[in-house]
Amino acid sequence: AAMLDAGNGRLFHAWRAGQAKHAAMLEDYGAMAGAAIALFEATGIGGYLVRATAWLETLERDFPDGAGGYFTASADAPDVPARQRGAADNATPSGNGLSADALARLWWITFEDRWRLRAEGVLNAFGAEARRNPAAHPWLLCTSDLLANGLSVAISAGAGAEALAAAATRLGDPALVITRASAAPLPAGHPASGKGPIAGRAAAYVCSAGTCQAPATTAEALAQAVGAARR
Repeated sequence: AAMLDAGNGRLFHAWRAGQAKHAAMLEDYGAMAGAAIALFEATGIGGYLVRATAWLETLERDFPDGAGGYFTASADAPDVPARQRGAADNATPSGNGLSADALARLWWITFEDRWRLRAEGVLNAFGAEARRNPAAHPWLLCTSDLLANGLSVAISAGAGAEALAAAATRLGDPALVITRASAAPLPAGHPASGKGPIAGRAAAYVCSAGTCQAPATTAEALAQAVGAARR
């Protein structure tokens, strides 16, 4: 909350000694959106997803470069003589890499095409650079893998839901995205939309872009469903 501008809902870039200063840059929004999505996956609290969505919408409004990616600074930054863009990672991931990853994860949670199209836009904008120098663009390469090979694990309400979420996390699969149907109804476009618990017990539905595996109600069955989806 300390990093939010109460006047317009946008982020600040820095905080020290009780003061937040300067408008946030691309990497700030990408990192915070990704963190909020990770917290949603871990807790199922819908408010985190609302935050992530708002921050990614801010990117689309204030940072687009006209080629599918994003500038480092917002359009109304007062102290930037020339807006720069790039996707090469350094000691920390690039803003475009962080943003593309968050967009891709939001697509696997919601299956709303707008998020996938935006993630693909970033990949297309910097694809030529990534092909020339893949070692400098690992975040974009991971996002490409997530879009192509990701899985969505949708966990229904019911007894054992938290145990299933923990089991999905323990799998340690970086291209696996967890969502909770108990937090909010799944969008109509999600392959698990309308699916629910089995005999009162929470069920996990492992879904790819178009279909879902049979529902899993135990950690063992969940691991088998993920393995089957990967084959």
